[in-house]
Amino acid sequence: MNNKYRAGIIGCGQIGKQHARGYKGVEEIELVAVADPVERARKTMQEDYEVPHVYGDFREMLEKEKLDLVSVCTWHLLHAENTIAAAEYSPKGIICEKPMTVSLKSADEMIEACDKRGIKLAIGHQRRFYRAWTKAKELIQGCVIGQPLMVTAKSGEGLLNCGTHVVDAIRYLLNDPETDWVMATVERKTDRYEREVRIEDCCMGLIAFKNGVQALIQSDLTAEWSVENYSVRGTDGVMDVTTNRFRFLSGKTSGWEEVDTGNDDPWVCQAKEMISWTRLLSTGA
Repeated sequence: MNNKYRAGIIGCGQIGKQHARGYKGVEEIELVAVADPVERARKTMQEDYEVPHVYGDFREMLEKEKLDLVSVCTWHLLHAENTIAAAEYSPKGIICEKPMTVSLKSADEMIEACDKRGIKLAIGHQRRFYRAWTKAKELIQGCVIGQPLMVTAKSGEGLLNCGTHVVDAIRYLLNDPETDWVMATVERKTDRYEREVRIEDCCMGLIAFKNGVQALIQSDLTAEWSVENYSVRGTDGVMDVTTNRFRFLSGKTSGWEEVDTGNDDPWVCQAKEMISWTRLLSTGA
């Protein structure tokens, strides 16, 4: 038991529960504590996931538990404060839920707080572990549709909310290329908020990557785009990708080819990946 990673979660809402499920699904991790100012939330988490210790104050949890892994699962206005506070106790790794934060300044502060202590900071884009996405990326890199030229993505529920997944998904499918430039437009005519943060009514952006591929993102332009989908056009075909399936068409197929990918628990995969990454600390990587 002593050689296990000790994990704690700040925030016992719905996303906190997903992180708890991920930690409980990894043999090398022991979920030892959770923290939330709402008693009912933390007690429910304790009962549902057999958590030994619960706290109303996350700082008390950090002080007492000597955690190796910390998940920040609060609303995004609190992400910077929670992450920087967790970094003061030098865990091996911190998983902060998306969006990372609400400003470049606070994002830089989070990175600095972790870098100067050698802490691995990950932002929780667990969709990178969806089998549909991992297989689609593999086939794109294998040139089944030729060289990628353009990705088109549509989503809803705000750019800070689901839109962060969209941007990350595009980068992931294209093997994380560097960005060259961005052109975008944002409209806000109403008093729209998402978890107490002012957000746009709709937006559209064009991204050019340094490898020559471009991406067009459309968010909330029409109501029916609440379900995300991605179209990747290449020199020899096209691929349609959603969160749980994908299909492709190329010069070598007789029509659309549907790919059955199966399913893995992305939250468990995320926790496993975090362990693998933190182990690099001992090698100096």
